[in-house]
Amino acid sequence: MKTFQEQYQEKKMSPEKLLELIQDNDYIFVAQAAAEPAAILSHMQHLKNTGVKNA
Repeated sequence: MKTFQEQYQEKKMSPEKLLELIQDNDYIFVAQAAAEPAAILSHMQHLKNTGVKNA
């Protein structure tokens, strides 16, 4: 059985890679305050650059 740390390392990815998983017409909900994913939000321009529509 894999440890938590091994599973985390397998799933960890860059904000750009994560945003590439978003497809046209997907909904995005973002929590605010302490749960706000600042690294992801700061890279949201990547969606526009890759041509994702209505996300």
